Amino acid sequence: MTNETLIIGIGSTIRKDDAAGIIVGAGVSERIGADFLEATSVDLAIVDYLHEYRFVAIIDTIITGTDAPGTVVRHSIDNLGKHDRTKGPHRRNLPLIIDISRRSGIDVDSKLTVFTIEILVNNDFGEELSPEVSEKIPAVVEFISRELCHN
Repeated sequence: MTNETLIIGIGSTIRKDDAAGIIVGAGVSERIGADFLEATSVDLAIVDYLHEYRFVAIIDTIITGTDAPGTVVRHSIDNLGKHDRTKGPHRRNLPLIIDISRRSGIDVDSKLTVFTIEILVNNDFGEELSPEVSEKIPAVVEFISRELCHN
């Protein structure tokens, strides 16, 4: 560990807009000087990271169909601690991770934050983001970086 903060970018670089979580995570990590981890889903290793790091941020994509591409939402840990399939398949384990962390004495509320980025396409194979999402990447990196620096 070289840092007190870990940014985890979730997604798949071969599923079009799904790569946005990884791209944004890497950009935020570089901008704020945090460690970075690329992952395809949220798994129980996050409990270990919550022990190792002072702060962990997860950045993932979501399709709600109600928000414009590039819209960022910072989620409440309390809401994420409840099982809700609408939050997306990458975050299915979050309620379990939050519960295990709390039971092991980790102050999850102050150590973990989750951001989602609204995207358009994640079921087609391809390495390019949609233009609507691609053009928003710099602003999303800037927004999340500012949010994390004000933590």
